[in-house]
Amino acid sequence: WALGVGMHHIVSDVWSLGVFARDLFAAYAADDGRVVPTQVNCRDHAAWQRGWLQGDALEQQVGYWRDQLRDAAPLELPLDFPRPPVFTFRGAALDMELAPGLRERVRDVAVQQGATPFMVLLAAFNALLHAWSRQDDLAVGVPIAGRGAPATQELVGVFINTLVHRNDVSGDPSFREL
Repeated sequence: WALGVGMHHIVSDVWSLGVFARDLFAAYAADDGRVVPTQVNCRDHAAWQRGWLQGDALEQQVGYWRDQLRDAAPLELPLDFPRPPVFTFRGAALDMELAPGLRERVRDVAVQQGATPFMVLLAAFNALLHAWSRQDDLAVGVPIAGRGAPATQELVGVFINTLVHRNDVSGDPSFREL
């Protein structure tokens, strides 16, 4: 037998795949057809979040990000073609292979710097953006799991949020400094 499962990103994130697989294997191993429901569901979490994110808590969160992103300028990258007068979704894809051993080299730099591979790759991305834009203040949005509440770690759903990393590359720091 083979089981194929397709989930659109509108109903699940990458984290959810692990939750789904674990639950599926547990149900299969139990071999009794029972499904153990979770204690909370996405609707419960959304209601909790709406209840929490209002009044003073909302003002505190908005104020924090307003301060963090104050004076952040849009990224101005050089274009190879002028922007169309009307936005379209026409584009292209570029397939490429990374150099053999690159993952190991990234991991080695991370260990040497007391950092994570993510930090090394984010530094490389910022170095590239700085080289192309010549801007010293870069704001890069990065998707995060958004599963800070313990109950969300056991749910299939979309909890992704975007966290902005504000990066100062003024003074021409070395890559290791960055």
